[in-house]
Amino acid sequence: MDEYNIDVSNAVNSGVGALELANELRKFVFSRTRFTTSVGAGPNIFLAKMAANEKKPYGSFHMSLEEARPRILEMPLRSLPGLGRASLNVMKEQIQKANFPPGTAEEAKLIVKHLLNTSTDALCDDQDTGLLSRADVEKFKEMGRGLDRRPVEDDEFKDKKRSGIEQSFIRGTLKDSKSVKAEISTLSGRLLKLIAEENSRFKGDARVGKNLVVTIRDRGEDGKSSYSASRKSKSVPWPGCNRDQLTLAASRLFELLAKSHYGSDKEFNITLINLAIEWADSGAAKAKKRGIQDIAGFFTAASSNPAKKI
Repeated sequence: MDEYNIDVSNAVNSGVGALELANELRKFVFSRTRFTTSVGAGPNIFLAKMAANEKKPYGSFHMSLEEARPRILEMPLRSLPGLGRASLNVMKEQIQKANFPPGTAEEAKLIVKHLLNTSTDALCDDQDTGLLSRADVEKFKEMGRGLDRRPVEDDEFKDKKRSGIEQSFIRGTLKDSKSVKAEISTLSGRLLKLIAEENSRFKGDARVGKNLVVTIRDRGEDGKSSYSASRKSKSVPWPGCNRDQLTLAASRLFELLAKSHYGSDKEFNITLINLAIEWADSGAAKAKKRGIQDIAGFFTAASSNPAKKI
């Protein structure tokens, strides 16, 4: 288990303080598992994660919006949730173009404050790269002000059904099978590394893979329309699939996708590739689910008995 986001509004609204709840949860996890953990509380996912980072490896912290905003302004642009490498590079170029002459020292020290000080029109780059639409820019500017509208999904309490990795690309950089398959090979290596890291946290049974899934996305020639091809999947031998086997299987799936999506596998205009393994259930996943259900029970008790020491 790495980290989980939990909506504790009911417990807090019932009279339990957010920091008090975080402290009790931290102690609860340690009493059940003997694992140390940091717990952050805040009005949204972004601020709660910032709060948790304040007290690693074993502490609790509550981050209010007023406390967070000055800190966020000085954070590197890459700290904003959901900002991928390709979009980050485009954003840096747009900010520099709008604010700093080439060769100035500020170029190497771009922070969230520079994003908020740059107009949305100057940041949008739909036509050139297919990245950073007006909606994207406004979303990241909201993040820069400490506002995070991502919901805390209920299925975060469920077993992890898939492990995936994706990469965004500037429109026009992937136009032939050779370049796409080279990226698929890189993504296959990253996916295997991610799965190995996840498996190191499971102390129970090894996970069993059911399917390899490949998804591609295109921003569209107008830079605004966004759609995904129908995903393609196939069964894979897991455990036991190495990088070469994964790359070969993913490349074949991509060829099928390209033909159905573009009518040809020769020319295409891809802005995102996603590779994922879908998992069958396992003993380790069931054990993890039991642990999460314990935590869910903890919050149920906190909500129904706010005056009682948990």
